[in-house]
Amino acid sequence: MVTPDGFPLYHEVFAGNTHDATAFPTIVETMERRFGTARRVWVLDRGIASQANLQFLKERKQSFLVGTPRSQLTAFEAELCTKDWQAIRPAVEVQTVQRDGQTYVLARSKQRRLKERAIRRRSRRAGTRLACGPQEARDAGLERTPQERRQGDGAGRSIARALAGPGAPGSKFASVEVSRDEGGVATRVTVHYDRAKLRAALGRDGAYLLLSDRTDWTAEQLWATYMQLTRAEEAFRAMKSNLLLRPLWHQLSGRVQAHVFVCVLAYALWKALDHLLHRTALMTHIRKPDPRRLHASPKNRPMSPAAALRLLHDVPIGDILLTTVEGRTLRLRRIARPNGEQAELLEALKLTLPERLCADRDVADPSNLGLPIERTPPKM
Repeated sequence: MVTPDGFPLYHEVFAGNTHDATAFPTIVETMERRFGTARRVWVLDRGIASQANLQFLKERKQSFLVGTPRSQLTAFEAELCTKDWQAIRPAVEVQTVQRDGQTYVLARSKQRRLKERAIRRRSRRAGTRLACGPQEARDAGLERTPQERRQGDGAGRSIARALAGPGAPGSKFASVEVSRDEGGVATRVTVHYDRAKLRAALGRDGAYLLLSDRTDWTAEQLWATYMQLTRAEEAFRAMKSNLLLRPLWHQLSGRVQAHVFVCVLAYALWKALDHLLHRTALMTHIRKPDPRRLHASPKNRPMSPAAALRLLHDVPIGDILLTTVEGRTLRLRRIARPNGEQAELLEALKLTLPERLCADRDVADPSNLGLPIERTPPKM
């Protein structure tokens, strides 16, 4: 449970071995027993947003905001071609459509479109490489990889799975035909594309559809609320990357609860840092454009928590070992002075780095520290 701004208020761990969509009614009833039947907005991803669960929320007079299956975009192709788009972020545009007393939010992202186009391009390139004969592939610079050459007769099955398998980028508009010789050995793989369907799919790249029963919210409010799911995943990834934690197969419920607690704690710290950065209006300075985009010019963008953590990650911490005249070795753990960008960030956040992390202490065996040692000769 989070506030409208995304700050966590409460979390609970439910029993496993149950599909999310099946467990959802139990989750709703548990929250109502604990906190009453106030009208909340349940933000659900596609795996939980089944028609049965949406009807369950309507019967209990609860609001919802869900991501719809991609196939529903075909019913909004006319709206995708209009100019009634509102830019809410530098690379994100949205518009609302009212149908059947519900609000549909059409959104399209430039970064998402580039990603989906790259996936389609890679899929088609793989199909061309596997479909060509050996000499044709070499002439076109598409020679098969060693793994594809080892597959032999399985190349047809491989390209069929890549282009026309369930959920593949080309499953809606590609068909695969394998030609064989008299001995049944595959000699050529031919990929046929439905150009009309492919052109329509390219027009939908980068777009996605949200659904809500709230008709009093703006498109930006609905989009920002749904993006909280992505922000939580980013916080969990940051915690696992910076702390070098990895997903574990816990066997005891107490360990599961402890693991989730650390994840929620990381999310709370992430949201606090995001709030501070938004208040300071700090920008990430982009000095070099993408080398693949020769005509692009670098543009600064608002600093994200991930960018701030990367910047502060370079502040070194070191141990200084001092040998006294009595033969004792003192360990002084100190924090280095931040550079210009780091100092600017800390000043904007109103944070001050301490000079030391712990009290100075004696070291019995300095060789066991495993750290670079800077020795200072004793004073005479």
